[in-house]
Amino acid sequence: SYLRGIPPSAIVQAIAEFFNTNIMTFDVEGTYAARINFPTDLLLFVSTFYLVDILIKQGFNKKPSFQFCLILLSVVLSISRFIWAVNLVALILAIMVNVKSKKSIFVIVSFLFLSTIIVQIDSVQDIFMSRYSSSANDYSDSKREIQQKSIFREFDKAELLGNGLGSHAQLLRSFTPGKLYIYELQFQAFLMQVGMIGMFLFLMYVYFLFLIFSKKAIIKFRVIALIFLIFWIVSSFYNPSLFTSSGGAILLYILSLSCISSYRKVAFNYAENQ
Repeated sequence: SYLRGIPPSAIVQAIAEFFNTNIMTFDVEGTYAARINFPTDLLLFVSTFYLVDILIKQGFNKKPSFQFCLILLSVVLSISRFIWAVNLVALILAIMVNVKSKKSIFVIVSFLFLSTIIVQIDSVQDIFMSRYSSSANDYSDSKREIQQKSIFREFDKAELLGNGLGSHAQLLRSFTPGKLYIYELQFQAFLMQVGMIGMFLFLMYVYFLFLIFSKKAIIKFRVIALIFLIFWIVSSFYNPSLFTSSGGAILLYILSLSCISSYRKVAFNYAENQ
């Protein structure tokens, strides 16, 4: 972008077309930075937790440290308030899980030092200012308000059983021509379609999957995985992150965290018995 004078968002769009995927993007005014938000960026908070946990347990080795820096860069460039928030929570949870380790204090100090350096960079400041500017928030929030009113108007017609999976909010036709089933508020839209009974059954099914995957996990990691599962569901209140290919990958990634924890438990018990 700097060498060719091409807007960063144009480069991101070209990458999206090459990989045949959707990438949310816009240029950050006054910088060569741009929003790069893949649908799978939501799972970054799981990677943040895992890598910080590894760094505390095994020390600041080159590979996990480099991977964490890449994750941190991806989080910043996502320019998403929700992704920023859940990654911060994931970092705090990783430190809390290892609070008895002296290395956790070192991680906290290192993170604060790194954060202080990063926020001094002009481009990073512009990124945060652009995301929290009133114009950017008004644009994204206004679309959600329009969808919410239309969705709940349809939901009121069939609260218990829903309007059916083939239904859609009628008043959204003029706002999303040809895309009647694409919603920013995916959780609310699904609630409109299947009703409270259908939503309850869906949540029970997801929880049943969680119980299967986390059956042999260490308790504290089961709790962490459950918190992350709640993050995934809550994200669909604002973003289409449930019923997509990336949504399925995110669910599997979260459930796999419990499997990793259970393997550590088995390995630990085996070592003790030798």
